[in-house]
Amino acid sequence: MKFKLYCGLSSLKQMICFAFVLVFADFDAFAAEAKREALKVYGKSYPEFAIFHHDVSIVKQSASPVKITGASVTYVPKAVADTVRSAKGEVSKKDWWNYDNEGLLIQLNSIGESAVAVQYGVHIYNSFNEYLGAFAATHMDTPQDGMTWLYRHSDIFTFKGYGYAFTFVAKVRLKDGSIWTFDAEEVKSQIDPIVIRLKLDEER
Repeated sequence: MKFKLYCGLSSLKQMICFAFVLVFADFDAFAAEAKREALKVYGKSYPEFAIFHHDVSIVKQSASPVKITGASVTYVPKAVADTVRSAKGEVSKKDWWNYDNEGLLIQLNSIGESAVAVQYGVHIYNSFNEYLGAFAATHMDTPQDGMTWLYRHSDIFTFKGYGYAFTFVAKVRLKDGSIWTFDAEEVKSQIDPIVIRLKLDEER
């Protein structure tokens, strides 16, 4: 099952952004350049209409009953979204119908047999390392592959090129009715080594 959820900032930001903001407050360029994928219509490639596949880091948590097994973050420019909507049946790649709105298309794969609902945390930084906010990507079902959300922000265009994202399991409702909640310190401890490594790469 695939679905889209148009998300804004949530209370999740208030709970966890401090761990990220402190880490990145004085941090300069840290993300690799995104990979481009050109739009194809009737077999012809249009490189001027491209989506951008960005780096995303999965934060691992030892006690989480749900494990994120894969994640991708794709920036869809307005020009691509407009083209896909207007092309209708002419767009050759079926998956392009996921790209008919400007924003970040976020796809997560996860597993966890004891879970019946999961809230994922996603933090977004643009190409200038400016914090574009956090949102709760919520799936009211058992974890699975291909869960999809579209994140929209007034400055989302600044993500193009070098934007970066982090994702982690924030909350889990288990079959027995109990609620598991992430440990902010453990999440931060998983991010720090990445930041240190990228900082050292930047200073070379």
